[in-house]
Amino acid sequence: MTVAYTGQPVTLAVEFYEYPGGPLDDVTSLTITITGSSGTVLATTAVGITHVATGVYSYSWTPSSGLPVGAYTVIWSATEGSASEVVTVITSTPAVFTGSAWYTTREKVKSDLDFKETARTNRIVDRAIVGATRSIEGLMRRKFFPRYATAAFDWPANPRSWSYRLWLDENEFISVDTITVDGVEIPSSSYLLYPNDGPPYDRIEVDRNSSATFSSNTLQQGVLVTGWLGYSDDQEDAGTITASLDDETTTVLVTDSVSIGVGSIIQVDAERMAVVDKRMVDTAQNLASDLDDEMSTDTVPVSSGAAFIEGEVIMIGSERMLIEEIAGNNLIVQRAWDGSTLAAHTNGADVYAARSLRVKRGAFGTTATDHTDDSTVTVWVVPELLEELCAAEAINTILQKNSGYSRRMGSGEGEREASGRALKELRARAEVLYGRVLS
Repeated sequence: MTVAYTGQPVTLAVEFYEYPGGPLDDVTSLTITITGSSGTVLATTAVGITHVATGVYSYSWTPSSGLPVGAYTVIWSATEGSASEVVTVITSTPAVFTGSAWYTTREKVKSDLDFKETARTNRIVDRAIVGATRSIEGLMRRKFFPRYATAAFDWPANPRSWSYRLWLDENEFISVDTITVDGVEIPSSSYLLYPNDGPPYDRIEVDRNSSATFSSNTLQQGVLVTGWLGYSDDQEDAGTITASLDDETTTVLVTDSVSIGVGSIIQVDAERMAVVDKRMVDTAQNLASDLDDEMSTDTVPVSSGAAFIEGEVIMIGSERMLIEEIAGNNLIVQRAWDGSTLAAHTNGADVYAARSLRVKRGAFGTTATDHTDDSTVTVWVVPELLEELCAAEAINTILQKNSGYSRRMGSGEGEREASGRALKELRARAEVLYGRVLS
């Protein structure tokens, strides 16, 4: 069985033989027709058929975006004979995702390491996080991030499969929108998601009082499940956007830069976006008095303290500062943050904050659309212990690489190789909580 996605081309192919079991042989007057339950969707035609090789022909078909989900019959007719196959058309995107999915952010790792903000260190940290994320997915035997997709399943999955139960294995679902078997949709009232305390859901059972079944005539990839895959889709508020977006803009200005980091998955309306960079922008606030270059001078007076958030990183001149508290129009900060240089600043200096996000639009199976100013932003919440493990794995990779993978602790007779015992314990705790039990 061939699976086709609406709006995307699929190559249909056919082979003709001189006689059953014999050699391939060319045919004459070959045409193609495609029909569905509602009638003909591709009228009989010879235009567009490609002669690939002796006895082998192909045709590129793009199901229209409005074509109903279901099974369609492809009929090849020639003077010498005919052939047919079933194509199942689905409306969602293939089971892949667009954009990055990390289980911690660049900012968290750099904060723990006290890395200076440079393009070089960003690349080092980013690579370490990607490696840590993929390592965690291997250790836990599952992917945690939410993505909207269609997963295809063979039936039967094994000789002892029950016709009412479908094991999802690594394709765990957070929620299910549609299930089709050989192009026929199973009503939502006729199936149940398990376990009862999910998500994530690792199996689907049809209601045994109904006539529904997972039995497929095509056996291979005959069962299609569409919905949100992943472990969880918990979201928390992350302010709003401060400028409208069309469906192509890749820079998003936000009010809250604390909750969002490089590697975060954010959502505006129904669209998901992957954050790939953060940049400083003018907050329209100014320094309300001179600031000297002493570390002990940690109070920064501004035009309006309400324009800032505790935990936000600001920049005056080239010096970065971490806001620890806000008292009226005074920001209590940690000076020379992120490896920047302590410096004096004059009254009226512009105050910048990292509220400009560079993103990948229409990520994780969603579609890029327009958004109005002041639309709400939410951010996907990585399970807490998982985020800690990802940061720890990334930090360990960076430190080991810097030491030539021979990191040592202590000095003199007390010097010894770093054991990494705490990291091993963190891995074990995370696996107990989040590891997928193989069925």
